[in-house]
Amino acid sequence: MQQAIAALRGYPQSMEPVMPLTRADARKLLLAFLNGVVTAQECDAWANAVEGRDDLDYDDETLVEFLFEIGTPELTRTLTPATAKEWLMRLAAPA
Repeated sequence: MQQAIAALRGYPQSMEPVMPLTRADARKLLLAFLNGVVTAQECDAWANAVEGRDDLDYDDETLVEFLFEIGTPELTRTLTPATAKEWLMRLAAPA
């Protein structure tokens, strides 16, 4: 996870969206969390790294809410297995 965040930070930013961020990407992160591959803190760091990028296209209100909640657990709620499963269901629903 740290390598992915570091690679993202090293990738030059564009003012135009050049890469999509999809619900499937968010679901992969949540499944990695549920399988013990990444921690809640790593998910937080990923969400913060992604949320600050103008060159990622995620024009989906559910993804915006997901990134905010995962990236600000001190303002929302901590990522737990129960909240991860809830997000998996929300992200599986049609946009």
